[in-house]
Amino acid sequence: MRKGFNFILTFFLATQSFAALPQFLGGSGFGINATKANLDGNYPTYWESLMKEQSKENLRQGLGDLAAARYKEASQIFAKAVVKNPDEPYTHIFLGISLYWQGQVQPAIAEYLSALKLDKKNPEAHQLLGISYAWQGKIKEALKCFKTALKYAPNRPDTHMNLGSTYAALGNYEDALYHFRTATDLDKRNPLYFHQLGSLLEILGRDANAKDAFKQALALYPRYEEALLSLAVLEEKLDNKNNAKIDYKKALRLKPGDSVARARFINLLLEDNESQDAIPLFAQGFLISPLEDGGLALSLTYSGSENQAQGQTQKNKNKGAQTLPQQFKNPQLESFKKRLKKVPATKQINIEVEVALDPKQKPSTLKTNNVKEGTRSAFANAVLEQEKALSTTTFERSFILVSSDEETRQNQLESIFSGLNNVLQNAEQDYQVKMALKASTPTQDPTTLQQAETGPSSISTMRNNSKAGYNPYMVGNDMGLWVAGKGWIRFMEDILPTVTARFEENKNFENSLLLALTYLTLGQGQEAIKTLKMTQTKAQSTQEKALAYLAQGTAFVVLGDETHAKELYALALKEDPENKIIKSNIAILED
Repeated sequence: MRKGFNFILTFFLATQSFAALPQFLGGSGFGINATKANLDGNYPTYWESLMKEQSKENLRQGLGDLAAARYKEASQIFAKAVVKNPDEPYTHIFLGISLYWQGQVQPAIAEYLSALKLDKKNPEAHQLLGISYAWQGKIKEALKCFKTALKYAPNRPDTHMNLGSTYAALGNYEDALYHFRTATDLDKRNPLYFHQLGSLLEILGRDANAKDAFKQALALYPRYEEALLSLAVLEEKLDNKNNAKIDYKKALRLKPGDSVARARFINLLLEDNESQDAIPLFAQGFLISPLEDGGLALSLTYSGSENQAQGQTQKNKNKGAQTLPQQFKNPQLESFKKRLKKVPATKQINIEVEVALDPKQKPSTLKTNNVKEGTRSAFANAVLEQEKALSTTTFERSFILVSSDEETRQNQLESIFSGLNNVLQNAEQDYQVKMALKASTPTQDPTTLQQAETGPSSISTMRNNSKAGYNPYMVGNDMGLWVAGKGWIRFMEDILPTVTARFEENKNFENSLLLALTYLTLGQGQEAIKTLKMTQTKAQSTQEKALAYLAQGTAFVVLGDETHAKELYALALKEDPENKIIKSNIAILED
């Protein structure tokens, strides 16, 4: 969705004209021409005309702030536009957008609803309302909104993508596939669409088609690390090990902090007895800091069962239902948020979230009571329905917190983590929940891309050459919709049996260290500590001893025990005084 707004902003900043706005957005009329009669048949007064002209100017100013990611300033300007022309739906729409980007989802919803009272056929308002509902976990309400948006603007690829994602969230993969394919047909230069299409095709077992989709995404945007990771995992699944190694290496070159690509790459090397190439790759996997593309800033994997075991959920004996405290805050999430709040507001933060929902109650046998005997397709449908009931559903989304003032940053983080806590609270009654988060700061601010797009030829440039500076994070997903996909939790769980079996067969230094890294990436700190104690006994060289201490220290960081982490990092530094990763981890904990 963000890409669409970039086009809107670019168009009007370049032309300084609002005449085409309703057509561009799929609306039914901007309605601020002072020469036209009002709905009651009366012509507007001079004062009304003046207010509408000033509202138009406010919109132009607000669009400039929105283009530069100054969301707070934009909302203040759009609010003035609403006051001066409350009967114009787009003043409410743009105010809602600016509020949403500040994390104020409910106020944004109120503005979208106000716009729909003025123009019930406005597709933009319906779609934005659906995105907001999706972020709140109201998937069925979101589905209704996206269907309505598509009714009034049937050829918008982002609407098809959002609708497909919602169908996927509800387990309706066939309808999801139809809309994903339609989105890629309508916009053949959007790498995010092809990546999501590939993820869905792989879920459906159509691996060859999935591979083509991932390659198309990379052809459009070669620096798309997530697509590279997905392709590498698929190549490994298809037993194309050499191709997988090449893709993992490329992924780590683009994003050295990707612990999933690192662990899977090391696993392949150890499978092929290439331990000499594997050892140098380990150290970066235990880096906790530096908040840049060069490393994994922060990582957390939360398991719902652990949360319940710690007594953070309660049984409501009267109602027989499981409830959580009213102000539920998961300690791991709160610790993660606390670390992010230390990042200067002037630095952009990218937060990646993955949620895996595994049904607690699974049918033991196939229910065929509704299947007409001898009807093959009906039986196949029944099998498909059971597979859905048995399967884990995974959703991913990204947040981009651009450079801002301190108050805005703090409010954004509070809103995001409030939403994540709500996900845990609402899902744990019926699902075993796993949530993983990664955070990093990129070296390039996305507003530099936006600023480069404000020239008169910017639209044609973006349409005809999306390879040039295209950032897939600037599209739909970061507006708040969960997108179905097979993400890093599953990617790590897939290799855990193999890594464990090799460790049981040969408890050498490399195998034990990889098992510990796998546990850490999955957020299983206790298991990692247990394994790393054995790893320490296997270390022979000074480098290996330092690496073992480094790994243990990071494991204690994951468990929230920074005191022990500092002690272990000190031991690691004693073994290897010039190790930059150890020094960096110590500096982060001392901050």
